[in-house]
Amino acid sequence: MNIKTICIVILRILGIYCLIEAFVSMQGLIYALTFPAEFRSEISKMVIASLVPSTLLFIFGILLIVFSKKLGSLIIPTIEVEQTDGASSLADIQAILFSVAGVLIFSFAIPKAFGWISQMVTLTATDSQYYSYTPKQIRDNWISLTLSSIQMLIGIGLFFGANKLSLIWSKMRKWGVEK
Repeated sequence: MNIKTICIVILRILGIYCLIEAFVSMQGLIYALTFPAEFRSEISKMVIASLVPSTLLFIFGILLIVFSKKLGSLIIPTIEVEQTDGASSLADIQAILFSVAGVLIFSFAIPKAFGWISQMVTLTATDSQYYSYTPKQIRDNWISLTLSSIQMLIGIGLFFGANKLSLIWSKMRKWGVEK
């Protein structure tokens, strides 16, 4: 089994993980269905807040599974010249691990971000007669939403920049060391 095949298998496993997480993040939908009918406006917000991240994780998982070969080729480019030292395989393994970390960080951030978005909608809704929120709670939710968005950007950056990042990491590791 070569490095590219390992990368493709890992991407498919991550796709399956995202599909499982899509179903797990639908717990808000089940919770919303237990509410009494007088909370209709709150129920609709909870349903939307549950369906959006679940749908995104589902689509993300399907895309990872379907396009795993193409993404594997992006992460581990085809090397036509065979090298005798293990440096290229180490760089390839590092690129795979950076990509895996990027996918995991991104998939963990999706439900958080949409959870904060739904909470912001609830906090700022004018018809929310059942809750009263302080400006500090609204500010804290904005901060949490910003941090979740940054987490998603880091995950995307790690995934698509894995190859370059592994090369930078290899250069940093060898910097100042005598050959």
